[in-house]
Amino acid sequence: MVNYGASLLFVTYFGKKYPSVKRVIQGFAESQRQTTRLTVEAMLIMPIQRLPRYVLLLKELRKYTNPKSVDEIELQKAIVSLEKVIQVPDLFFFFALVRSFLFTFF
Repeated sequence: MVNYGASLLFVTYFGKKYPSVKRVIQGFAESQRQTTRLTVEAMLIMPIQRLPRYVLLLKELRKYTNPKSVDEIELQKAIVSLEKVIQVPDLFFFFALVRSFLFTFF
């Protein structure tokens, strides 16, 4: 999760600065276009996009769980923990965009 911002920075900054890195990224992107049609950036964000789905799944499971059971308490803890984790990448993504902007124009 924390590495998403660093990965995005790597792709944007080092891909522009170093031709060898740019070739590797372009090669990967070309192979992805032939199979999944996803960009490098889209591949990087996929694990982060899955987390909200897990929260929805846990909330759905909680609906069918006895409110007085230990399982319900554990599900609630898991939901709260995941929701906290989901909020962190937004900050890193914001800072990654700011850094990317600075590297692009300055």
